[in-house]
Amino acid sequence: MTTTAMLDTETQAVHSTESLISNKRLWAGRGLPTLFLLLDGSMKLYKSRPVVEATVQMGYPESAIVGLGVASSSACCFTCFLALPSSVRFC
Repeated sequence: MTTTAMLDTETQAVHSTESLISNKRLWAGRGLPTLFLLLDGSMKLYKSRPVVEATVQMGYPESAIVGLGVASSSACCFTCFLALPSSVRFC
């Protein structure tokens, strides 16, 4: 089997799997993690009292909260990029 034939077979398998997932489920699977990261990052950057108390209870120092918020916000941006369909991305 040639390399081109193997790639065609793999492409057909991927397309047949994608058609089994409904658009609602696909966007729920993409959107919910993105919304969670956005909410988590913004709450940590805002440093509300419940967030500070919960983060300290988990064993993180209070000084690390803003860094965790920045990391979570960065992860949210990356997740938003990945949530876009591949036909929309510029890369």
